[in-house]
Formats: sequence, structure tokens, C-alpha cells
Amino acid sequence: MPIFVSRRLASSGHGDTQLWLLPGGPGGSANTFKDLEQQLVPVRPDVDFYLLEQRGVGDSAALGCALEESAGSAAGDAITGAEWPASIAALEAQWGDGLAHFSTTEDSEDLASLIRRTWEPGKRVIVCRFSL
Repeated sequence: MPIFVSRRLASSGHGDTQLWLLPGGPGGSANTFKDLEQQLVPVRPDVDFYLLEQRGVGDSAALGCALEESAGSAAGDAITGAEWPASIAALEAQWGDGLAHFSTTEDSEDLASLIRRTWEPGKRVIVCRFSL
């Protein structure tokens, strides 16, 4: 399953901290943090910035229901209560048993694995989850 991560290494050339920015959710995109990242870079030249697009969102195997989220549907890109059964059926048809891999547990394991793979001894790791 593709997991999209954006990384901007410390502008000072020697970061002492990794800052992982996670969108609040559900379904928030890490792209919402691009502007925030741009503002923080000059203020924190010692920080490596990471934006994680969590499972089921954006470039990380986005879950979506084309018909129920279309402009011509009852609520546009929002899904109404009446549309949920068809939306769930479409996702089950597309993913089958693989749908079980879209969970907070799997997201947490992705984050832990990515931190282990990118961490350098002596660097602090900060994980920040919030909505914009």
C-alpha cells in the first residue's frame, strides 16, 4: 500500500529535531500543512519537517466513492446518511478484506516504522497532530 511522506531537511544543514505533522481527521490531508511548513522553516532552521499522508487519504491509497462524492450527488463531496450504504458497498467491492488495513492501528504502525527508518541518533522526535 502506498504511503506518501513529504520531507524537508533542516535549512541549517544539521537538524537536531524531527517534526512530524499529522492532520487531524478523519480524512485530513497533509497538504494542508504545506503553508504552515513554509512559515516554520525560517523560524526553525534546525528542524527536519515531515508531512505524513495517512492511509486512505490523498496519495496514500485514498478511500473514496466516486458516485457518492461527485458534484452531482446529494451533498457534493460530502456523503449523506442515505448514501452511506452504497459508499460502503463500493469500498468493500474495491478493497475486499484489505479494507481492514485502514485503521488507526495501521496508521500508528506506519508512523512508528517511518520514524525508526528516518531517525538519527541524538535527534529529538516530535509528533504533532492538529487540524487547520
